[in-house]
Amino acid sequence: MLQYSISVKFLIECFFYFFLCATLVQCTFNKYFVFSNIFIINSTNLNFQNIYHFFFNSGLTLCYFQKCMLSIGFTFLGWFYISKNNFIYQQISEQNILSHQFEIKRFFKTSGNSSIDFVIYFLNTKISLWTSAFPIEFCSFKLEKRLNTYLFWRFWYFLKKKHKSKGIQWIRHKYYKKLNNKWILNMNCINLITYQF
Repeated sequence: MLQYSISVKFLIECFFYFFLCATLVQCTFNKYFVFSNIFIINSTNLNFQNIYHFFFNSGLTLCYFQKCMLSIGFTFLGWFYISKNNFIYQQISEQNILSHQFEIKRFFKTSGNSSIDFVIYFLNTKISLWTSAFPIEFCSFKLEKRLNTYLFWRFWYFLKKKHKSKGIQWIRHKYYKKLNNKWILNMNCINLITYQF
């Protein structure tokens, strides 16, 4: 059973999908999904020749073919899908998480002279977009802690590099405030949002 219709609608709004059942010679496609120009075929006996003939008879050209075992799991559009005990589970793929963290790291490297207000605004926008594309229902506390820890240390190294002659206490008093027993990065009444799942 798929949750939230495979959840790709959260990632790419312009995509559409529909379900069809088709029986082909020597190969039964239980279901296949169509996302713009991407076909996802669910079958227990996949044969490349049958798929090729299906596309050829439909007047379509198959540019790329990839076969994935759902029991092993596969990555698709930032999600990792795997079948266990007759259920399909999904979670944010490791490659997607590392890519998101790399974008944050690259931003910090290129924004040395930027104001802290701009840095906070940019990161807030990036975090909001990423968490809206990948809903919180599929994220764990462990992932939340991992992402927040990474963000904290990246920002901390950025501030230390920006103020090389200042100490830890000076940076903490200038940029952080305590709110509900938590230290929040704050500059000119703009708080850095965190990953909250």
